Amino acid sequence: SIAGDHARLIQQKVLDPLQLRNTFYRNSPGYLKYPELPGSYLDQFGTGNLADVTMMQQVSVACSKGDDGIVSTPSDAIRFMKGLINGKLLSASSMEQMMTWVNDSEGQPIQGLGLFNVRYSGHTGYGHGGAGIGAGCGLYYFPDRNVYVFLGTNIGTLVDGPIVRKVDELKKKVIEVVLSY
Repeated sequence: SIAGDHARLIQQKVLDPLQLRNTFYRNSPGYLKYPELPGSYLDQFGTGNLADVTMMQQVSVACSKGDDGIVSTPSDAIRFMKGLINGKLLSASSMEQMMTWVNDSEGQPIQGLGLFNVRYSGHTGYGHGGAGIGAGCGLYYFPDRNVYVFLGTNIGTLVDGPIVRKVDELKKKVIEVVLSY
């Protein structure tokens, strides 16, 4: 790998500086606290029938390197986003590169380097989401409101179906409510 030990680099450059005490990457100490995690479920074949995929989700995360493999709490996720936005992790020029947006087919900014440009109820936010076999999440910052939002679900969001669509509707409603204050 470019920087040597991936886990050590994440620990030294991200977790330690931001004091993320409840965030663990892959095989770092404390990572295997799985009994404390909720079960994970998948909408089987998009039919609305849930299957318990807890072990599959845990193995998937534990085996992933670089694009997954992090277990965190909501408060640590928010602390991470605050650190990123407030310049505690990257230089100003790196942040500028991350926020140089590629436009979608309608000419609207949508994606930078590791960040997405999202709009909810007329408010622009920056962040990233994730989808897994038995989980999904979103972490966003809305600068005009100075609001950070973390949402997590223990329903897999990779396969479309009635339950996944309801999770997405709920996500939108929660963000809209948060931004209305």
